Amino acid sequence: MTKAIAKKALFGILQHRVMFQKTDLLSNLVIQHQQIRRKVLILILLFLGMAETLMRVIQ
Repeated sequence: MTKAIAKKALFGILQHRVMFQKTDLLSNLVIQHQQIRRKVLILILLFLGMAETLMRVIQ
């Protein structure tokens, strides 16, 4: 009886750890995605600014 309870408890702990690791991975991916999006936005803004100054220079 106690063996079964111990097994259940251990299994529960392991399952919880696996779930925690999965959510950790997901949150890391989300953070990386946000950082990449920010960099892309900055690049686009820089490009737009350069294009605007080029247009002014040409005119």
